[in-house]
Amino acid sequence: MTVTALRITSVNVPMTCTYGTPYPARSHTTALVVILESQSGLRGESVLIGAHMRQMHVLREMMRSLEPLVVGTDPADWRTFSPRARDDSKHVGYAGVVAIAIGAIEAALLDLAAKASDQPVHRLLGAKRDAVRAYYSSGFWPKVPLDVMLKTAQRVTDAGYRAIKVRVGGLSPDDNVRRLTALREAVGSDVEIMIDAGRRLDVKSAIALGQALAPLSIAWLEEPIAGDDHAANAAIAAAIPMPVALGESVFSRQEFEDILGKRAATVIMPDLQRIGGPSAFLAIADLAHANGLAISSHVAPEMSLSLLAHVENSGYVEIMPWAAPLYRDGIVIENGYAKLSDAPGWGVSLNDEAIARYTVD
Repeated sequence: MTVTALRITSVNVPMTCTYGTPYPARSHTTALVVILESQSGLRGESVLIGAHMRQMHVLREMMRSLEPLVVGTDPADWRTFSPRARDDSKHVGYAGVVAIAIGAIEAALLDLAAKASDQPVHRLLGAKRDAVRAYYSSGFWPKVPLDVMLKTAQRVTDAGYRAIKVRVGGLSPDDNVRRLTALREAVGSDVEIMIDAGRRLDVKSAIALGQALAPLSIAWLEEPIAGDDHAANAAIAAAIPMPVALGESVFSRQEFEDILGKRAATVIMPDLQRIGGPSAFLAIADLAHANGLAISSHVAPEMSLSLLAHVENSGYVEIMPWAAPLYRDGIVIENGYAKLSDAPGWGVSLNDEAIARYTVD
């Protein structure tokens, strides 16, 4: 089998839960749908979530520059694409736009390779488990009224989740303590609560918040400050009673090595898209495993789930449903776990009618 074409479509997908202050107001998710066609009729799929369409145009052009390196290749050789693409792009760097573009194509290649062998990605890689712990990550934004947040928590736990993540950036310490205390009382001790500051605190306020929330058994504090200030994050990690989570704003293996060396985080959370695709994600998982730490994912659950089923040190898959309207199938949650599908490829397939509906080309 060979890849015959690379197709990239820009889409603007309505969000089921909008958010704003202190985060930039958004009512839609911008994304690039990446499809690799083959002469067999099978196709490889991936979805690249972005911040706004101006940046997506840049990423789209970067992917187009890599088209000659993927068309005509055998998807079974998917692991060779990333090193060839990195070498081809060496004059413009390896991280950021380059890595994101490479990763989106590599993800579609892996999907096609699995479909060509008529098996899901997690089995092609060598599955270690058939389900991964999952947490729900939408609906718990700072601007959401407490009563609405509590209703969302009830709905989510009724749907089978046993872990949720709450954004705390932009609220006063008293407001965060009040809201999270009410949430803990509502969901009980059997539901994990993670919190995410979205890089909106400083060292002093992060430590104060972490200590104030100690009685609530918070699973982790994510990105309290800028993710690239590893020394300052290490100071926070040493001073608070819950783990610090970092990774979504990290773009290279070298940065993760520094995080681990400085003990800036004990929850390692690479973004499949930003780190450079499946092969880079798996490499960071191996690095974390060598340091005795688990790995959790950031967004892109439709693809990250299969990778977490393969690695030895699987933590949590983040269920952020931003791209969900683009898919025919959803991820099944049972008793706190995301179940792996037996369908070939990523286990979920794109809905062409939805893509056409949301296309903005």
